[in-house]
Parts: sequence; C-alpha cells; structure tokens
Amino acid sequence: MTNNLKFQADITLPDDTPVQPGQALTKTWRVLNNGSTTWQNCVLGYLSGEKMGAAGTIPLKVTNAGSTTEVSATLTAPMTAGSYRGYWQAQDASGQHFGDKIWVQVKVVVPQPAAILLNAVIDIYQENRLTDIEALKSDGIKAIIHKATESNNFKDNQYQARRTLAKAHGILWGAYHFGRPGNPIEQADLFLGHAQPDGSTLVALDLEGGATNGMKLHEAEQFVTYLHGKLGRWPVVYTSQSYMNSIMGSVTTTTLSQCPLWIASYREGHPRMPAAWKNWTLWQYTDGSLGPEPHAAKGVSSCDRNYFNGTLNDLTAFWGK
Repeated sequence: MTNNLKFQADITLPDDTPVQPGQALTKTWRVLNNGSTTWQNCVLGYLSGEKMGAAGTIPLKVTNAGSTTEVSATLTAPMTAGSYRGYWQAQDASGQHFGDKIWVQVKVVVPQPAAILLNAVIDIYQENRLTDIEALKSDGIKAIIHKATESNNFKDNQYQARRTLAKAHGILWGAYHFGRPGNPIEQADLFLGHAQPDGSTLVALDLEGGATNGMKLHEAEQFVTYLHGKLGRWPVVYTSQSYMNSIMGSVTTTTLSQCPLWIASYREGHPRMPAAWKNWTLWQYTDGSLGPEPHAAKGVSSCDRNYFNGTLNDLTAFWGK
C-alpha cells in the first residue's frame, strides 16, 4: 500500500500570473490520489523557493485512491518586482514526502503611479476639530468625507452642520457609515436617513475594526447591494488588505469588488492591495501620525488624508457617481 500524488491543474494563479507587491493571494491546485491507499493525516509541505508567507504545512483532505481533490495555500506576493517560484510536496503522517512536486509561480509587477495623484481629500468625524474652512481650502483640500453613522444607532452630531458649511464653500462632500456586526439593512437605513445623500454626495462603507468588531463579509455585501438598489450606484468601500483577508478567508470573489476601493495603507510608494480589487480610487496614506507626509491640513485638527487616483477634473467627475 503506497501513497502517491499526481498534479492535475492550476485552479488559480497559473504560472507567471502578474500580481502587485504585497498582494494577498490564494493558490489552488487540483491533484489526484494515484496511490493505492486513502490519504489520512497527510499534508502539503513547503519544500523550497519563495514561501510567500505561507504556512509550512497545509492539510490535505481525506481522499480515496483514484479520487481528485483541491488544496489551497494563502500567500502574500513579495514586495520587489520579479518572478518568484515556491515548491511544495505531499507528506504522510510520519513526514515522508510522496508524489509530484507542485509549485506556485508569480510575476510581481510594481504598478506605475498615476500621472497625477491628487492629495486633496480628508476624512473626519465629530472628534476632529474643524476651525477654519477657508484655511482648509487654501491648503488644497477639495473634498471632505465625513462620518455619518455607525452600527444601527450612532449618528455623528457634527455631520449636518459641516455638510452645510462645506457645500457653502464649494467643497465636495462625502458621507461614510462605520459598519459593525448586526443587521446590515437596519444600518443602511440609518445611514441613508442621517446622511441624506444627494446626487453629489459620495457614499462609503467603512470596513475595519477587526474580525469580531467589524462587519462580516455577507453583512458588507448586503449593505452595499442595498445602497446600490436605493441610490443606483455602488458605494465606495474603505478597508485594508489585512481586514479583507480576515473576512474573506478562502473566498476568492465578492460583490464588494463592484465598489470603488478606498484603501488604508500607511506606507511609501503604493498601497498594499486586497486581492478582490485590481486598482484603487482613494488611498488613505496617513492617519495624521503614521504614513508619509503631509500629515496635517490647515483649519482642522489631526486627521486622515487621502490621495485620489487622478486629476482634479477626474475627482469632480467621479464624486457622487
């Protein structure tokens, strides 16, 4: 009685798939048990090459002789441009390797920045002090995204007054909802009622807070789908690579990818991208402390600042869509 494994197909990430630096990846192989015994307590073990942040061993499903199965590795693309390959092989319960060596091979491509990254958007909530709207304009800020609601009961007490102030001074206005676990339709109705978005208001769902304190994937999908039905447009989704990894798990596609991405990533050069999106629209590059300069804006206390991926004309055309 012998164990054996035969590679059959790459289900995801065929060789030399182009990926972005730091991108979250899931590699799935289809394999055949072509031995004479059922796989019991067997794993796929890392052998050599580029590990890409994967676990050292990945359990193989119990698979009868003559049957096929799929096995997946959760990876993170290297940060430097180039081609990378990592090798894996099955092991039995005693650590003995068997069967074909299989691999993942990707090509990391460093994205070129847009011709212009417009540093002209801040996001704030009631705890940020807004003291001088004209100073804010003179510092190049063209748009404000303000917290409107959170969960199914919190309403930001500065939202309405600041919306009136911003519009009176020709600043583009946006509203976001901080998603929490619980009924997403109740949360969406609270948001629509308090934010009162018109056709020129950017709307956004804030997904953060950790795996236990933020919305689950199905809740977020219901929220954005409901808003799309009410407004006729997809809201922007604010999130980070790590948060999306925590709620996506082994899922590889999501309705959320219909939404423009507002990515939080406090680093130089380019943001760390979640796997569900190919590009970003807004990039929160600083929280007022972490991330590259500038951190501050005139006329407002320490706040988050954001790049828009385009020109001022692009920003104006995009807003409210």
